[in-house]
Parts: sequence; structure tokens; C-alpha cells
Amino acid sequence: MLPKFTFYLFLTVVGLMSGAALIVYFGLKASLPVYRGSFVMPDLADQVSVRFDRYAVPDIYAQNRLDAIRALGFVTAQERMFQMDLLRRKSSGRLAEIFGKRALSNDLFQRDLGFDRTARRVVKALPPAQKNVLAAYAQGVNQYLAAAKALAPEFIVVGYQPEPWTPKDSVLVALNMFQLLSWTAPEERMLSIMEQCLPDEVAAFLTPDSDIFSTPVLGRGESLRPIREIPIKALQRLARQAADMKIAVLINPEAAILGSNNWVVGAAKTSDGRAILANDMHLPLSVPNIWFRAVLHYATIRLAGVTLPGVPVMVAGSNDHVAWGFTNLMADVVDLVKLRINPENANEYKTKNGWEKFGTIREQILVKSSDDREHVVRTTRWGPVSPKPLLGQLVAIRWSALEPGGLDLGLLHMDQVKTVAQGITVLNRAGSPPMNVVIADSLGHIAWTLMGRIPKRKGLDGSVSRFWEQSEDHWIGFLAADELPRVVDPAKGFLTTANNRVLGREYPYVIGHNYAHDYRAYRISERLSSMKNSDETALLNLQLDTRSKFYDFYRQLAIELIDKASPLEKHSWNNVRDRLVSWDGRANTDSLGLD
Repeated sequence: MLPKFTFYLFLTVVGLMSGAALIVYFGLKASLPVYRGSFVMPDLADQVSVRFDRYAVPDIYAQNRLDAIRALGFVTAQERMFQMDLLRRKSSGRLAEIFGKRALSNDLFQRDLGFDRTARRVVKALPPAQKNVLAAYAQGVNQYLAAAKALAPEFIVVGYQPEPWTPKDSVLVALNMFQLLSWTAPEERMLSIMEQCLPDEVAAFLTPDSDIFSTPVLGRGESLRPIREIPIKALQRLARQAADMKIAVLINPEAAILGSNNWVVGAAKTSDGRAILANDMHLPLSVPNIWFRAVLHYATIRLAGVTLPGVPVMVAGSNDHVAWGFTNLMADVVDLVKLRINPENANEYKTKNGWEKFGTIREQILVKSSDDREHVVRTTRWGPVSPKPLLGQLVAIRWSALEPGGLDLGLLHMDQVKTVAQGITVLNRAGSPPMNVVIADSLGHIAWTLMGRIPKRKGLDGSVSRFWEQSEDHWIGFLAADELPRVVDPAKGFLTTANNRVLGREYPYVIGHNYAHDYRAYRISERLSSMKNSDETALLNLQLDTRSKFYDFYRQLAIELIDKASPLEKHSWNNVRDRLVSWDGRANTDSLGLD
């Protein structure tokens, strides 16, 4: 008899429906996830059962990891198949196939990046155990596609059927997350333009990597790009030239910061001697949510946390011995390499060894309701040519996501980890977007370290675009696992990150240039420093904390300006002043003073 897995329903649905709602309900019922029943899956080695809690979070019980992963693929696909398909299509540049011309710009850019080619290389280079996991996950997804009575209504609306899932598709989804978290090319463009157009002291004043709330995890407060005095004379000169310079376009004040936070408190800080970890991974809002919660039981292992739909890895979670969580490191793992073109042959660019021909790759892009588009991608020894010049110069893209070893499924091995020390070893060796990691174990130990491949540069710091033609390569590999920083069991009893600058200038390698404002990390540290006998409730209250000392300066400045105004002006601003004075400094929905 073929193995099968069984769903047990723990959901109760109570309510009255109108006649119209019933029609809609029965019309869509066939496409809804199945929480009860049995399915035959030929690839299973043994029986698997899946139980759902009242939030439809699956508890998967299997005898081995691969069977658990197969079931994870099935239950994820029945909830998120349309999302998974969009993620792989977006990453590989295949959205125009289903959305038409409106998606062509995305596809052209993604084809230039070459994620589809990169994903194939990644899968080929993975060790057998990781390949087997990807294959098992694909089997589960495809079993759902074969068994589903009807797919999600989005497929009907858009009008297409999803292709079978492959191991490459899981890597494409992971690369999409890599792009979301580490594509810093716009920052390098901004700094390169500022370098050319502004005096050095003005550019340095406008682009510090620190602020008055600086809270590094390792090292003293000094940074590589410290806060500078206001260059009044230089700014005055620029003001006189304002008619000829569009200074406002040099800086993007609206650049999005993906504001995650995490912290971990050690045994001395908790009421019962445990270590407790808190993690809130902020990403752009979407429907459905980007994360998929799951619990996996296999052999002697219980693995709980959140996965990325399409990727068979517990991104953040716990295995009952250790817990781990992430925030974006804000590292610089992208360089834009200036290309000098041969004036006598536009198909050649300059290298240390002379003129070299561009590589070319022809891409066929299918476009719904329109003619197909042929696109030629140009490549260099450093990476693909960007479709967007910089200051009139062609640039090549050097990015860790496209490099051998830049991505793997090393995080899988966290299922076997039992101590902080073992966890650090796994995390430091995993290929992923560059991340801050905090980790805690059942013995009460805590730690912070980094995960992901960070380029080791020679001859430049990566902040601005440069010619590389005088060097074979300015990247001399990635930082080795033992070169990545770490802090274990600090005397203060806690560790926290919030996309802020985490290293002092003493650290021998440049990690990044542009970080989130330090206030969030400062506030978390401020609260944790004063905490004693903390527990889950206390740490949840900290996650809900709305105190915003960052705006105190601006509130006081506004009050002073109103007080200095003329009597007539002051009268018109009295209501505003009253709100500012009465504001309690918190960012709540009724905080009129903040508005």
C-alpha cells in the first residue's frame, strides 16, 4: 500500500451566510485548502500526518526529514500556490507571459540580472543532501497540483495554469528575497553622483553612517562615515549655484528601509533563568503575508517557525534546543563597475589584459496579447551589464547573489543544532543575503553574529562606482566564517539589532555604508537595560513600545519657532502648539502632536 498523509481538522467554522454568499462560497469551495482527508503520495517513504490548529498552521509529523519536506511542499502550495508562482516568475523575468506589456520592464531587468541562469548554477553546485530537500519539496508541490480539484481563483482571473514546480524554482524564490534585502545599487548610484557633483565636505555631511543614537553591537561608537559639522560656507556656495544645479535629485529621502528588529536576553535577565529571543521581520505589506508558519516533526526533531513560500527552509524559528532570528544587515554586496568602451569597437570593454569582447545572451520574453520580445543581455568578466548607465557610463553589476557560493540551503542544518556555539558555526557558513542573527539556547546562552557571503574587497570600499580595468578583480573572495564578527554572552545580558550600524570602525572590513537610523536599536537597548526578571509578556510589550524620543528635538524646535512668531502668526498656530506641548512623545493612533 502506498504511503499517504492525513489531515486532521481542528478548525470550527460557525456563522450564517446570505444566499449570495452561499453561491460564492460553493463556487470557490473546490479551490480552498483541504484540512481533512487522505492523499496518496507515491514519493513518501512512510506515513505522514498533518494537523492544523485554529489558525490553520500545519503540524507535520513524519519519520524522516524528506517526508516532512514533501508534506510541507503540499500544504504550502495549497495555501500559497499563486504567490509562489508569482515569486518565481518575478525573479526569472516571466511576468509578461501572464500580465502582458505592463510587466515587461520587470522582465527586461530580471533577464539582465540573469537569475534563471544563476538558479540553475546554484542547484547544480549544491551538495546532495540539499538537492534532495529541494527535490522532495517540489514533489510535494506537484502532488498538490495533481490532486487539487481546482486551483486558486487568481489563476482563473489571470487565465493560466501554473507549471510543475522544480528545485530551480525554489532557488528563484530565494533569489527574489536576496534582491529585496540586498540590492543596494541605487545607493551606490546616489553616492557616485554626489561624489562628482558636490564638495567633499558636503557629501560627507549628507551621508553619515551614524547618528547620535548609535548603538553598535561590537566595537566603540566610532564609524567610518561619522557625523560632520554643518559645512556652512560650502553650502552657501552651493546655494548661489542653485540655479544651475538640481541638488534635490541627488538624494532620495524616501528610500525604503525594511525596518526589522530582534533581540535576545540571557539567563540573568529573565525571571526563570531561560534565554528568550524576540524577532519581528518587517517586509513590505502584501496579501498574503510573505511568511508561512509551520511546525515539522521528524525523527527526534521538532522544528517550528516561519518559512518563505517556495523555499523548504525554516527561516526563523526554534528546534527546542536553540532559537534564531534575523534582521537585514544593510550590507553592501553590490558594486557597479565602470566600463571603458573601445572607441574603435563598441563591442569591447577595457580590462587589465586589454580590450575584451562582451558576452551576449539572447533571451526570448513571451508577452501576453502581444508579440514576443527578443532581448540581448551583455555580460562582462565582472557580471552582467546594467541596462541603466551611471553618469553616462556603462556599468557592470558585481553582486554576491550572482557569485558561486552566494546562496545555498545551509540554514537547513539548524535542525540539528543544540547549542549557541554549534548554531554560530552553521550560520556563519550558510549562503544567504547578509543578515544579523541573534541566537539563544536552552542552557541560557545568547549570541549575535552574521550570516551570508560578504565580499572581501581590495583597493576600494564599494561605496562609489569605479573602473576596475587596472585590476584583475577587486573582490578577493568572501569573508571566511571565522572572520565574521560575533558576540557571545555579553556582560549586559542582552543583544539587539534593528538594521542599525552594528560594528565600530575597528572591525577590519567594510560591511556597509547606509544603515537605518539608530533610534530603534537605542530604544530597545534602553528598555532592556532597565529590565529585570523579564518574560514573554514584558518582551511583547517592548515590541509594542511606541515611545519616539527621536522627535523630541523637532517638537521643541517647532514650539520655539511658534513662540518667536509675530502675535498674528502665533495666534494661528496656537492649536498646533497646544498639541505639541501636550504630546506624550508616543507614536499612537491618537498622537495628534506627532501628526
